[in-house]
Amino acid sequence: MKRTVLVIDDDKMILDMIQGILENKFEVSAVNDGQKAFRVLERIHPDVILLDLKMPGMDGYDVISRLKVNQEYKSIPVIFLTAVTDEYSETKCFEAGAEDYICKPFTANALTARLERVLNIHECVRI
Repeated sequence: MKRTVLVIDDDKMILDMIQGILENKFEVSAVNDGQKAFRVLERIHPDVILLDLKMPGMDGYDVISRLKVNQEYKSIPVIFLTAVTDEYSETKCFEAGAEDYICKPFTANALTARLERVLNIHECVRI
């Protein structure tokens, strides 16, 4: 059974690219803003969330903050996937509960490997 990835990014091109990269190994749900992500979370429970940091309206910090205080969602690992490369933002994401921080541009192999690593660690911790 394929594991499920929820991708939240306001850039349609990035969403399409990630879906193309991951669709052979994962079930992928993709949304272009944080509000839609929470509506999707009412229907599915993803194994991991790929989250953009800078989005209009609800940004990545807002999304992870809401996830981590919600009993139902707080254990879902979150990986930031962002063009923001400064140390302060990266540190703030980890402090908010992120499992990983991937800078754009990224390679398909690195994205898949890091997703697999986070999922494997998460599964070991649950056992």
